[in-house]
Amino acid sequence: MKKILSESPDTKKEAEEEHRLQLSETFRTAAFEDLVSRTQAKNDILQNKLNEIFSKLSTNLVDGLRAPATPTPNSKDPDNNRPTNPPAYEALFPEMFVY
Repeated sequence: MKKILSESPDTKKEAEEEHRLQLSETFRTAAFEDLVSRTQAKNDILQNKLNEIFSKLSTNLVDGLRAPATPTPNSKDPDNNRPTNPPAYEALFPEMFVY
């Protein structure tokens, strides 16, 4: 923390400028395959994390956050006695629906 506070702003600007120049030079001179390989690992990590999140969301939807089907009055379904889950919009955003 002291090191960061004691650095002069000019030193920080020079370091940022040097990094920007190096990055610019790398993208100008590097082969396309090299650039792809550098960014591929980051993409894979992001894709894996997104897949994990979406799989959790789909599991939650299967567990009962999905809106129940509307029962018909003349239906002879033996499972009509079971409690119905609230619609997904009420379960996910209850504060939006004030009665």
